Amino acid sequence: MWSVGRRDGKVLVTVWQLLAFIVCCDSSAVHYNSEECTNQDINARERALTCSLKTLDDDLRVANLTSVAVDSVARLSLVCNDVYFFQSVLSPYTLSGFVRVRELNVEFCKISELKDNAFINLRNLRNLTLRTRNLDWPVMSLTAKPEVFRPLHQLERLDLSTNNIWELPAGAFCHLANLKLLNLSHNHLQDITQLGFGGGSSDRSVSSCRSDVSSLDLSHNDVTVLVSGSLQGLEQLQHLYLQNNELGKVDDNAFQGLRSLHTLDISNNRLVALPEDAFAHTPGLMYCRARNNSLSVLAPGLFGGLDHLVELDLSYNELKSEWLTSSIFQGLVRLMLLDLSHNKISQLNQQVFSDLYTVQFLRLSHNQLKTIPAAAFAACVNLHTLDLSYNQLTSVPDKAFQGVGVLSFLALDNNNISEVGPNSLKNLSSLADLNLNGNELTAIPEAVAHLKYLKTLDLGENQISDLANMPVKGLEFLYVVEPFTFFKKVNLTRVDLFANQLSRMDMSALRLSPVPVGKSLPEFYLGGNPFICDCNMEWLQRINALEHRRQHPTIMDLESIYCQMPFARTGAFIPLVDVNPSQFLCQYETHCFALCHCCEFDACDCEMTCPDGCGCYHDQSWRSNIVDCSQQDVQQVPDRIPMDATQAYLDGNDLRNLSSHSFIGRKHLQILYVNASNVRSLDNETFSGLSRLTALHLEDNLLEALRGNEFQGLEVVRELYLHNNRLRYVHQHTFAMLFHLEVLTLHNNHLINFPVWRLVDNPYLNHVSLSTNQWSCQCQFVESFGIWLNGNERKVSDAREIKCYTDVAEEEPGSYIMEFNVTTCMNTSSSSTVVRPIVLDNLLHPVIATCVAFVVVVILLLCFVYRGTIRVWIYSQCGYRMCHKNVSSDDRDKLFDAFVSYSSKDEAWVNQVLAGELERGDRPYRVCLHYRDFPVTAYIAETIVEAVESSRRTIIVLSKNFIENEWCRFQFKSAHHEVLKKRRQRLIVIVLGEIPARDLDPDLRLYLKTNTCIYASDKFFWEKLRFAMPDVQNSQRVVHTYSSIPERSSSSANKYSVNSPASMHHNLHGGSDAYWA
Repeated sequence: MWSVGRRDGKVLVTVWQLLAFIVCCDSSAVHYNSEECTNQDINARERALTCSLKTLDDDLRVANLTSVAVDSVARLSLVCNDVYFFQSVLSPYTLSGFVRVRELNVEFCKISELKDNAFINLRNLRNLTLRTRNLDWPVMSLTAKPEVFRPLHQLERLDLSTNNIWELPAGAFCHLANLKLLNLSHNHLQDITQLGFGGGSSDRSVSSCRSDVSSLDLSHNDVTVLVSGSLQGLEQLQHLYLQNNELGKVDDNAFQGLRSLHTLDISNNRLVALPEDAFAHTPGLMYCRARNNSLSVLAPGLFGGLDHLVELDLSYNELKSEWLTSSIFQGLVRLMLLDLSHNKISQLNQQVFSDLYTVQFLRLSHNQLKTIPAAAFAACVNLHTLDLSYNQLTSVPDKAFQGVGVLSFLALDNNNISEVGPNSLKNLSSLADLNLNGNELTAIPEAVAHLKYLKTLDLGENQISDLANMPVKGLEFLYVVEPFTFFKKVNLTRVDLFANQLSRMDMSALRLSPVPVGKSLPEFYLGGNPFICDCNMEWLQRINALEHRRQHPTIMDLESIYCQMPFARTGAFIPLVDVNPSQFLCQYETHCFALCHCCEFDACDCEMTCPDGCGCYHDQSWRSNIVDCSQQDVQQVPDRIPMDATQAYLDGNDLRNLSSHSFIGRKHLQILYVNASNVRSLDNETFSGLSRLTALHLEDNLLEALRGNEFQGLEVVRELYLHNNRLRYVHQHTFAMLFHLEVLTLHNNHLINFPVWRLVDNPYLNHVSLSTNQWSCQCQFVESFGIWLNGNERKVSDAREIKCYTDVAEEEPGSYIMEFNVTTCMNTSSSSTVVRPIVLDNLLHPVIATCVAFVVVVILLLCFVYRGTIRVWIYSQCGYRMCHKNVSSDDRDKLFDAFVSYSSKDEAWVNQVLAGELERGDRPYRVCLHYRDFPVTAYIAETIVEAVESSRRTIIVLSKNFIENEWCRFQFKSAHHEVLKKRRQRLIVIVLGEIPARDLDPDLRLYLKTNTCIYASDKFFWEKLRFAMPDVQNSQRVVHTYSSIPERSSSSANKYSVNSPASMHHNLHGGSDAYWA
């Protein structure tokens, strides 16, 4: 090779081939270390650590998975694989070292048992969340030992939800003196007495205690009975959640001792009735929810004494009118919401609401009401919302709503109303929304004429044929057009909604029944409305292009519609037809895409979180993602700018300096504004990673110099604005790498002698501004400047305004460079950075010699660094081993060239690929295979020792199968250790597949470091393997087909046999079972 390379051209080709080979070899390396844990700063001294694991093993220590100091971790999250079901074990060793952890979260780890000492190392723990999600694996349930939580004296919050827990040891939580929140939801608990909160229970067989727990969540369990006194030890309990259980009975005194209870939720159970004194022990109850049961009886005085009750939800039950007596709600003087919807109430007692003068929301929909008694709601003087929809009302009498003057929403829809009294709505002076749709009205009721503040009137699905009574005075402007308002209006031809107060509208609001092809589409007029064109209004611009669907009208005045833009830096109102589709934006605070699986963690690239104090906007498809942090007086680039941001506005701040990699990871960013932010300097590679940036605004800052590497990585940038700075120095190669640059503004700076003719490196440049600088009048510079300026006058927008100034009198007006007379220019030797032409005649040979010497040094350095790779390449091309020690004669007399040790599960690859290539290649080797050539009954340890000693090389095929099977057998491992510790220089390790570093024991790691290691995935695997193998002579070789090692023999010479070609032929054609590699 080297003799051929004496010619210059061939030397160059050979060197490039060698360098390409080195790069390929270097890039094929297999990395064992994979980052499983991420960390984030909580404050200056504490960190949060999140680890994603396959499972929790008995011998796994989380502290070994990270380089973070464990004594600085205050929040620890362990997340197991949620796709594959592997049983996990939580042992003291798993969490050892984390002595300062205050918050521990364990998710998706399929743990079946919590042992007594599981948390013995976490004595500072205050918040524990353990959600195994065992419900996804029904055969796996979580059990706990009685003393498991005893070490956690400071625990305040305990979340054991979604663990498939069937029972808990009695008094398991009695040792947690500081416990405030206990979540046991989404399990299979049936008996709550086992929790041990019975206080001084008379039942001595049940361990009970008192606790300061303030919130207890037992929802989504299988509790059937609420036993008396079962929770009386929770005197500080404020919130009790029992919804979605199998509750069929609540005993007397079930809530005994719960004097501090504020919230009770017993919804979605099987309750038929509640005892009369059910709430006698909860005088402070504020929120009571009992919806979706089978309650048909309300005992008299059931809610007596609940003078703090604010919300009462009895919807979706079986209540009838006879149980709504005048005393049922007596004393509820603070009640604000009463929900009686979805029951069987057929009539209302005039006194049933007599004490509810504070109620604001009353829901009576989906009942069987037929009439509204006069002044039925008169006591409800603060009533804002009244829902009487889906009943059987036939009329609205005049005094039906007497006394409810502040009512703003009234729903009477979906009844059988055919008559509305003319004075029935007269006193509803504040009514804004009235629903009368779905009735049997034949005309617009006269009563609506009195509603001067009415904003929404729904009269759809009636039998109205005359609009004579339309209350124009009350409905001066339309604010809302409901979806499907014009649907099934087959005779509609024109709708005029011009000059109303419509700001938002759903596309379904203009949905029509399919219009026949021969019929014209209805004409709509929408101009003059203050539409807010957010991402949900994008359809309005293109609705006229949907004529082929025949399901939407034609907007006749589309050009006269103006949009108020949620985010517009060039004006608040823009004609709809001029709005770019990417400008239809909606604001967001945080967003997580459906395919993102890390949003619950702190560090997640696909989670969109708007930085504090900034405004973030997106279009309908999320292709535009704008972050506006302008005028926030921030002093550094916000850390949490979303990774998918396409535009970022950081102008008007006080950034001072932009450090390297300030925007790393924002690969979708296209437009960046950092103007007017007092930026004084840019570090090298400040904008590294912005591979799609097209416009960069740095104008109106305090920049003084550009050294040449500030804009590296901005190959596709098209617009660069640098005007109105203090630039005095710009390196001549600063813009050379901006291949697609089209706009460059440098006017109003302090430039003196920047070689503008170097802008020829930017072939697409079509707009440059250079005026209002301190350009030098030095002869050579002005001459070069003028030549370039005359040839590019069309590109330079201010070419006629560019002046040069002398060093002596900068205050003088200066001379226009386009009109400058070179013969009168100032030929002084003032300080100038313009590069003068250099006479190269005397420097040519030294320059060439220096370049050649530099190239030689670089090549020698590369050869030294990659000497191993070069030796392999030379051997594969020429068959010559460079710097190789001759093999002793004893080694040449070995029976085999290589002994291969491997896992039986990798036998197919070894037999068909590895042995096949070695035994049948251009240089055939004699190979002894473990499972192919060892006798079945042989003693494995001695056989391995003899096979290694009879081979010139030992090959270990290292894979996960090898580690988990063969390497775990004692006799197999000890035999390898005994032999290989003396013959390490002859060991070859072939890595098959990916092997995590933590699966390797210290012996295997030592073999990988001290011996030849080749990866099966390496592009040059066979070249490296043959180089590591011993030399063979083709003339002395016979192809190996089958070797046999007897069980035991006194003569080692007879232990191995190698078949001759003749015997091979016999084996192949004689019907024997010999294996041909």
